Amino acid sequence: LIHAILEAFGQHPDITLWRTNTGAAKTRTGRRVKFNPTGCADICGVVRVACGTRVIGHSIFLEIKSETGTQSDAQIDFQASVERVGATYVLARSVDDVRAALAGLGVRA
Repeated sequence: LIHAILEAFGQHPDITLWRTNTGAAKTRTGRRVKFNPTGCADICGVVRVACGTRVIGHSIFLEIKSETGTQSDAQIDFQASVERVGATYVLARSVDDVRAALAGLGVRA
């Protein structure tokens, strides 16, 4: 589903999306490097939206789940943190869920 969403919207001129991984790795020198916050959404992006007479980039975060999948506590916390600052968070179970969220932002996709 992640691939299908990136394919469906990847060429849209008003949408930039990228796959996001979280976790940690060790460098060759043994140093531990953490990347992205725990609970970060599967896909992050920026959407061009109208804001009055201006056009702005609006952050969007897509958490991809199966029909029966549920969010972890860390994912729920991440959702709350990005929504608190005005970003859009979508719990998507289909490409159509993402399309509907984009339509809600005024983006025809």
